[in-house]
Amino acid sequence: MREVIFFNIIVVLFSFVLFQNTNIYCSDSSFIPSTFTEIGKDVLDKAKLNKLDTYLKSPGDNRGFEAIGLLGDKETVKKLEHWMKSTMRSKIRFSMIFSLIMLGKRNHIQSLLMGLNRKLPEYDRWIKDGNIPLNSNTHCAGLLRKLSEYGIIFDAEHIDKLIQGLDHPHSTVVYDVRYVLNKIFGILFVESTDWIHKPLQARKKYIKAWKQFWTDNRQRFIENKSLIINGLEFNATVLKEK
Repeated sequence: MREVIFFNIIVVLFSFVLFQNTNIYCSDSSFIPSTFTEIGKDVLDKAKLNKLDTYLKSPGDNRGFEAIGLLGDKETVKKLEHWMKSTMRSKIRFSMIFSLIMLGKRNHIQSLLMGLNRKLPEYDRWIKDGNIPLNSNTHCAGLLRKLSEYGIIFDAEHIDKLIQGLDHPHSTVVYDVRYVLNKIFGILFVESTDWIHKPLQARKKYIKAWKQFWTDNRQRFIENKSLIINGLEFNATVLKEK
């Protein structure tokens, strides 16, 4: 008899209201469009004045390049693609990629997923020292979370890479990955203690359960069928392209 991993775990089904008029759900207060897009406009103004180097060469706030994507101006796509060739700073490049995705260039989602799953040998030492700097794993995980908050659609190939992210040793990365998965499937697995913050060894059975869930449902997700948990079929709001 197959072990039931999610036994005694409450399954909460929920649906999200996204893009109703101008109301956009957002859990990151620094990402509220009413204030955040002003930073994006500032970046574009500096670009027109040929002062963009102050952003490209400075280690300062990169949120301006994320905000450009929220302005919704498709004409900025070529500018972003050109600017990406002008900087070697990965933090800024990933922020530009975020904006390109927000502006409809979905092929760039793979770039963030590659950044999410990039192997960084230093991580064990960082965790041991209790000092984890911003890196491609944490940055891309956070950007993927923000994309999910803005209703960006992920396909099965993207989810394959997201599931891999659950194996990450840093709980912050795992939190963001699970957040995206919750958004995609419209479900939330809840228990009394959040397993993400448990020691790595203790997380394994929950990671295994998520992987089994995806194995059971990958083809059903592609075919728009009801999802299955432990052999039980249910309906939830799944974010997919129509």
